[in-house]
Amino acid sequence: LCLVELQKAIINNPQIGLNIIGSFKNTDDINLDLTKLNNLVMILDKNIETQDQKILDFYKKGITIIDTAKAYEKYLYKIPVEYIDTSFIVENVKTKKDIIYNLMTFIVDKSFAIMLLVITSPIILVAIIAKLIEDGRPIFIKQKRVGLNEKVFDLYKLRSMIVLSPDGSAEKDGAIWATGKDDPRITKVGKVTRKLHIDELPQMINILKGDISLVGPRPERPEFVDLLNKDIPYYSFRHVIRPGFTGWAQIKYFYANTVVSSKEKFEYDLYYIKNRNIFIDLGIMIRTIIIIFTH
Repeated sequence: LCLVELQKAIINNPQIGLNIIGSFKNTDDINLDLTKLNNLVMILDKNIETQDQKILDFYKKGITIIDTAKAYEKYLYKIPVEYIDTSFIVENVKTKKDIIYNLMTFIVDKSFAIMLLVITSPIILVAIIAKLIEDGRPIFIKQKRVGLNEKVFDLYKLRSMIVLSPDGSAEKDGAIWATGKDDPRITKVGKVTRKLHIDELPQMINILKGDISLVGPRPERPEFVDLLNKDIPYYSFRHVIRPGFTGWAQIKYFYANTVVSSKEKFEYDLYYIKNRNIFIDLGIMIRTIIIIFTH
């Protein structure tokens, strides 16, 4: 399944710079004429029948050989769940205990959160007044989310939906998946605050409290985490780092409202967890700002 998806992605995204010239079930079936091509990349699926000497011969010819997981990571910027195991988790948890990175993240997170709250305070005040006029209290809502090391915390947001339960939420019978910008529960003022992402601004308080960082996997609700832990292998791995206000999966995939789409987002989370650094974080923040002002 992963290899088929990779082939479709290569065909549909010529900017990757790859063309598919053949698919083989055994390395012995590979036409030797193909090995004379320049810039040849050989992607080995975990199910392909290989011979060590044959692979060594390909290396000697200067052919680039990578496995399917590495191909996904290099060309599609995600890591398939089917290709990770315990050794992957152990190696990539250890490599991210970077004191300098953590210190820089701490300073940037707190400084940015304070600055944004100060700059946007007039906008937040206008949104509060508009919400009071439209349908009254509550103005803010708190949603339980799962954070670092699976610790549950309250995520703050400006209410943008109608009230259907005593806690001010729009869920009368328990947690349900979000359906995006066309959700019928969204109020008129809520549509504006969501369009401008004003409803997300109170999360700067969560950053100041240390619940989340600016960049990281988006924190999910406990009810959905319980479900996804059962259906998606190693899903709890996303909780080894602090969740984020925005993230790699967030800018690549947007909404996830099924187990299948959540699995896809998780594969982007895996890429971020393995490769995160201050430059990737900066790129994600810039992309997020662009998305806010263009969508």
